[in-house]
Amino acid sequence: MNKKNSLSSISKYRSPIMGMAIIWVVMFHYRLQAPILSVISNYGYAGVDFFMFLSAFGLYYSMSKNDNVMMFYKIRFLRIFPTYFIIGFLCTYFLYQKNVSITEFLWVYSTLGYFTDGEFGGWFIPSTVVLYVAFPFLYHTIMKRDDMRLFGFLMTVVFFLVGYYVVFENSNMTFTDSDRLWKHVLLLYRLPVFFMGFFTAHVLLNKKKEKVLWLGAWAFAAVGVGFYCMKTTMTVCLSTSLVSLLLLYVLAALANKTGNCKILINVMGGVGKASLEIYMIHQPVIAALKRMFPIPFAEHYDSCALLTLLLVCVIGISAHKILSKIYAKIW
Repeated sequence: MNKKNSLSSISKYRSPIMGMAIIWVVMFHYRLQAPILSVISNYGYAGVDFFMFLSAFGLYYSMSKNDNVMMFYKIRFLRIFPTYFIIGFLCTYFLYQKNVSITEFLWVYSTLGYFTDGEFGGWFIPSTVVLYVAFPFLYHTIMKRDDMRLFGFLMTVVFFLVGYYVVFENSNMTFTDSDRLWKHVLLLYRLPVFFMGFFTAHVLLNKKKEKVLWLGAWAFAAVGVGFYCMKTTMTVCLSTSLVSLLLLYVLAALANKTGNCKILINVMGGVGKASLEIYMIHQPVIAALKRMFPIPFAEHYDSCALLTLLLVCVIGISAHKILSKIYAKIW
């Protein structure tokens, strides 16, 4: 790989970067309190943007090798849903100890609950499924035809929708965690980064000029700073989302320079491959541990949270390896 072609390192180091991203997301949800750790964890939602970008990046590479839509859906389905159901079942009934019917569980974990008022199951994976369903259409209508005018129009529509919700929030009609639309707004604000992910893959795979990507990253960062200056809840989230795109490119360049740190790369790569399992268990595990050990968590929260993070990574990697072996024997 050409050392000067630093952005192509996104493909080579995709798993390690995803490993860093999932650790950042877990830190955000654990809300660490020490001065330096709190600063890092407070912006951990940007790790979700890394996932959105890298997901789109990987989807483009996958479709460029085999653009059979049904095969694409089959691979995505088998990667997500068996693990989603198995771990979701264990977390719901044993770690969270929720008293829900099997019917309600199946409704939520089919991702259909995302479009209604499902109270558990999270928003990220159902949102990812929505993007997976839409991706073949985006690929065949825009990228395969290399129609940048249509891509530009689509990005304009996305930013219009984002701007609409920014105005919506500034009119004091804000969302709360209990509002059904909140989950959809979280997806909406990640769409620019998702689109930039498959645009980056398109540029790299077709050997177009990389300076276009750096220019786009800087432009997104500038827009992000502008949104941040508005100082509302969701504009701060959106600004971090856009600035994180530039940070991702910088990480790719650094990974290209430090690729010889094999131990770190391998460890983060292992964490990245198990990111789905880690994401699903990290909140149920700490909730269960808080119930079991309330005093240590109250008196030494950061230490307990960091140990839980380590435990979650070990469990997640182990679960990924076990489930992968089971799946290999089934299909």
